[in-house]
Amino acid sequence: MRNPQTAKLFLVLVFCTAFLFSFSHFGAKAFDKFTSKDTFENNTRISKIELSGLSKTEALNLLIEKQKEWYENTTVSFHYKETVKKMDLDYFLFNLKKSIDKVENGKTNELIVKIDEESLRSFIEKFTLQEIHADTFDFERLIHDLLMFASMLEEGDHNIKIDQYFLAREKNEVISETAIKADKNVEILRKWTEQFPSIEIAPQSQFSILKTVKERNTDFFSSEALSMIATAVYKTALPTNFAITERHIGRELPSYTDAGYEAKINQYKNMDLVFTNPNNEKYLLEFKMIDNLFYVSLKGATFAYQYNVKTEDKQTFKPKTIIQYSAQLPFGKNIILDEGKDGILVKVIRETVDKNGNVLKKEQISEDFYPPVPKVISRSLIVDKSSPTKNENNLDDQNTVRSPETPSVSDAENADKPKEPSVPKSGSGEDQSDQTDKKIEKENDLWGKPNETEK
Repeated sequence: MRNPQTAKLFLVLVFCTAFLFSFSHFGAKAFDKFTSKDTFENNTRISKIELSGLSKTEALNLLIEKQKEWYENTTVSFHYKETVKKMDLDYFLFNLKKSIDKVENGKTNELIVKIDEESLRSFIEKFTLQEIHADTFDFERLIHDLLMFASMLEEGDHNIKIDQYFLAREKNEVISETAIKADKNVEILRKWTEQFPSIEIAPQSQFSILKTVKERNTDFFSSEALSMIATAVYKTALPTNFAITERHIGRELPSYTDAGYEAKINQYKNMDLVFTNPNNEKYLLEFKMIDNLFYVSLKGATFAYQYNVKTEDKQTFKPKTIIQYSAQLPFGKNIILDEGKDGILVKVIRETVDKNGNVLKKEQISEDFYPPVPKVISRSLIVDKSSPTKNENNLDDQNTVRSPETPSVSDAENADKPKEPSVPKSGSGEDQSDQTDKKIEKENDLWGKPNETEK
């Protein structure tokens, strides 16, 4: 049998050893805990904010500072169709203290933030002028997307496209349409409608007439036909928010359109029609021939605003008259070679109108000027007043010109008859005898008196 004293001594040694080991291990941890003022361990973060070595109080002050910087350097813009409005950042409800309390050491933690859903819903309804319902709008997905960058305190400009959260997409509706007379270009415009029944204008993209033609390798469209097509397209695109990038006009207004709506195309001079679709929706240009009319329509999602196009400050300028003299025309004959045209100056204005009829914006799209075309008249030559062809009757036929070398019929008949002295008209202030005496005196001065002696 073992010695009980030895067993007791062994137990005492084991207990002391365990006590010393536990005290040195756990005591050191306890000492570090109380002397370090409860600081966070290495690699501890909230979002991208480093909290390593900071106490809770220091970490909270740091979060408050970072949140203030986020408010100053962050904007959230809501885009709905062609309208943009900034969201109030006060809709984000940050809980910084709770975020600090739930931090796990050595890990990256998210910042606890919520959204004032009632205020956000009211904001969207006023902005889009539509009621928000669960079956028409994905409100939960919108909140999730907003919280995603708010919880990470991501600074910068954040753009939210509200259109993509509507569950029921709008159908393609006719936004605008135009029809012009094809006249002599019926067949070539019909070829255009066969080759281009429709053209898609992608979101945030440009449309160009010349580029469209080159992409299809079509070279049989004349500049005149392309100008008619461009004019119809331009007039269709005006009552939208499309930005007109390039447009040209000619010196004379063509007969198929009104002043302010021409779009001239010249393939050789690189004169093009270009406009930009700034929307997040695609639109469709459709072309048809209806009898003698070339028809263009624009289809797509409706706009938030209405766009009214009108002309203002229209002025006309009367043409000058150019007279050309022709020896081939009979005397007194006039021929109008060109009727001429009035000059025109006109401004094209586009108004942005909301659903209540208020004009929100007024912009000048163009200022077109067509110089007047002179009126040209061809006129007969003017005959000299001393010409013997102009007798006292001033010619029997005013539209007949006679050569000065050719005597008139009346002159030929009276050629052999002696000329009688002209008798002055009565009431002239002196009688016939006085006039005869003066005439004889003048002749004597020239030839000498009858009784004068020869020298």
